[in-house]
Amino acid sequence: MKRILISAAAICVFATVGHASELSDIQAQSKQLREQNQALTKRIADLERRQRKLETEPAKQPAVAARSVNPGDSMAADYANYKAEYKKAPVDDRMTA
Repeated sequence: MKRILISAAAICVFATVGHASELSDIQAQSKQLREQNQALTKRIADLERRQRKLETEPAKQPAVAARSVNPGDSMAADYANYKAEYKKAPVDDRMTA
């Protein structure tokens, strides 16, 4: 009879220890999730602040839009440079004279 009581008490102790470790794991996970939640909340607040700032600023013209819409304009300038290079005399790089 004593042996049965001791066995039952030992089983209860092991079960309690098992639940205690699960409880500490759950508490650690809860703490980690709270920290992640705070970081995400801060990030959302920063993004909302940036969005409000962008919405209140006057719209600036992007650099791409500032360039000419016609791609031929840039090609014409490049063509003039190419033509000037083409008309130059060839460089004589022979080793013998």
